[in-house]
Amino acid sequence: MDTSASHTPDSTGEPTPAPATGGPRALARGAGEGAAALLLSVTNRRVIVANDNPDPVQVGIHWVSLTAFTNPSNLVQCVMEAFLRQPLADVEDWNKVFVDSGKSGRQYKKIFVGPLGLRLYAYPGTQLHCHLEIPGEAIEQMGQAAILELLSSLNELTGVDIAVSPDARPVNWRCTRLDIAFDHVPFSPRQCYDAWQREDVRCAANRDSYKWIESETGNTLYIGSRLSGRFVRIYDRRGFTRLEFELKGRWAAGIGDVVAAVQFAAWRDVGLGHLRQFLDFVARDTGGSISRADLLPWWAIFAERVERATERFDRGDAGMDVLAKVKRFLTRMLPSMCVFREGLRVSLDDLCDASESRLTDKHLQKIAELQRALG
Repeated sequence: MDTSASHTPDSTGEPTPAPATGGPRALARGAGEGAAALLLSVTNRRVIVANDNPDPVQVGIHWVSLTAFTNPSNLVQCVMEAFLRQPLADVEDWNKVFVDSGKSGRQYKKIFVGPLGLRLYAYPGTQLHCHLEIPGEAIEQMGQAAILELLSSLNELTGVDIAVSPDARPVNWRCTRLDIAFDHVPFSPRQCYDAWQREDVRCAANRDSYKWIESETGNTLYIGSRLSGRFVRIYDRRGFTRLEFELKGRWAAGIGDVVAAVQFAAWRDVGLGHLRQFLDFVARDTGGSISRADLLPWWAIFAERVERATERFDRGDAGMDVLAKVKRFLTRMLPSMCVFREGLRVSLDDLCDASESRLTDKHLQKIAELQRALG
């Protein structure tokens, strides 16, 4: 039986070293002396990080969503060559690999489904851009080296786009969602939950912004809101503890830029440093203040001398502003919506469906803004 305490809506085989040259293959070449002490090797699945845990912590990208301001054929060519390792003989054949689903979404007229569950959203009403979702299962199968190569190739694509016009135009892209997974961390969800209840925590999220779920298959702790730019889930249903750090909006774009720059020796520290900026488990009665409190021993082992990040990618982010406004709006409106549902005994879904024909261009624009902000 599942039990939950909620205050908000919301492996591996032997290491396979990455090639040593070119693009993301230059990982080892970029390794710094300090980072080399933490980094054992780049494998096809994760970055293996040394610590005293019998199962070393494995750090990897678990989900990527990105928007590219180019045509679909250019983006698909990068995906096929860099991520799927299947170069296209003719870039115009891309729609034989990504199949039209017959559906639309996110204000795009077409959704194409590719290998391993990849989804490509193309042909918006205005401007030239497309959106790509790469789920965790695809990354697990193709490996970390493949996703890094893809992001690096997109960076190289930022030069020119000859397919758009003979004059060549700049191509820009940005991550809209980036999930970083830390596997085999040296603590359990229960330890984190107990520390949260004791207030042995330093967190950018509100203290009531969490959800705890117990079940026969394992425990899960959610911290933060999925409407925000940062969200953490900690669970052990795989037989080990995984911590997932979900980034959206400017947080995803900022850290995605670091990953794409292939400063790989520092990449794990960047992810962990920003996680620590959002969340630290501490002994709150030490240090004289919560900002100076000592880390709890099991969290200190995980942190491994990585300092909290100081960069704040969320400042001035219009996407996060949209989400904040929606959150405030829902806080005010949800009680009234409950009155309509209970008093009139009608489904809110039915009411919304009946009103779709009255949506104006302004409403559709707001829907598009929300979808972009959510990645």
